[in-house]
Amino acid sequence: MCKKRAKELFQSKLNDIFSQKGDGWEEKTLGDIGQVQTGTTPSTKDKLNYGVYIPFVKPPHFNKDGSIDSGESMLSKKGLEKGRLFSANSILMVCIGATIEKLDFLKLLLVQINKINALTPNENYIPKLLYYALISPFVQNQVLSIGKSAQATY
Repeated sequence: MCKKRAKELFQSKLNDIFSQKGDGWEEKTLGDIGQVQTGTTPSTKDKLNYGVYIPFVKPPHFNKDGSIDSGESMLSKKGLEKGRLFSANSILMVCIGATIEKLDFLKLLLVQINKINALTPNENYIPKLLYYALISPFVQNQVLSIGKSAQATY
């Protein structure tokens, strides 16, 4: 119960911070902040794309606590050449379906499926702070609103 209350308080404070524009507030697009990319999926018909070389993440691998568990979903070196590698400090967001708002802060190199977008911040930005901004209710409500109205990936 205490952990749940702490999370609610944290989310409330994030919402206060990111929904109130004060003096010096600047609005930027995600593209202004860093590189935005969509993952790719190596052909599943070519079994040589899959192996034990590097984790390959899909939307179901995102946990409610913000972590990722890719389990045994792995690519081979050949598969990595056809995939898209994302660096540590990238922020991943599922961009389709019922899990559209799920996010994770990437601590390791990772390859992901085409239903996941990544923001790799420029050196002028603190990646973990951007992650907290993106998990704020203010941003999450915008993502859900756009996602439901568009009924598509973006």
